[in-house]
Amino acid sequence: MTPRVRFIFSTMNYGKGPVYARITAYRLAGGEWITYYFNFNTDPNEIVPAQVMCKD
Repeated sequence: MTPRVRFIFSTMNYGKGPVYARITAYRLAGGEWITYYFNFNTDPNEIVPAQVMCKD
């Protein structure tokens, strides 16, 4: 991406299974970071790009 865009990946574990999250953060011209977009899904393939998926 660029110096102004960051992707943050997270997993939340619940009783019925995990939920995966991707947050897109954007840095404003003044240096402040804001949440630009977020997405949640129970399918990790919908959230985490294949290039960063862990392999067992």
